Amino acid sequence: MILTILHGRGTLATAEINHSVRQRIRLVPADLERAAKRPNETKIDQIISNALQDRRRLCRDGLIERVDRGKLRITDKGRAYVAEQERMSKDASALLDELFPDEKWDD
Repeated sequence: MILTILHGRGTLATAEINHSVRQRIRLVPADLERAAKRPNETKIDQIISNALQDRRRLCRDGLIERVDRGKLRITDKGRAYVAEQERMSKDASALLDELFPDEKWDD
């Protein structure tokens, strides 16, 4: 989700990324509970913050990069990753349509 958000919007502050992720996913009450190690944050905020850390996969694997304090952007490698995920999703959707032509998948 973070990559998809950055793909369409360029450089964003961590607070903007956090807000955008929260707006795009369905949160359950457990997501909004206070984080154990960060009492000023909810669990979902902690998860997003952790994902944006330099030692985590997104930064470590070069999919996003820190351009300034609290500012991140997607890299070319990240854009290629998002494009590949979109292609695979379209292929899977086409396969479902082919295998089950009478089903309605968008309901």
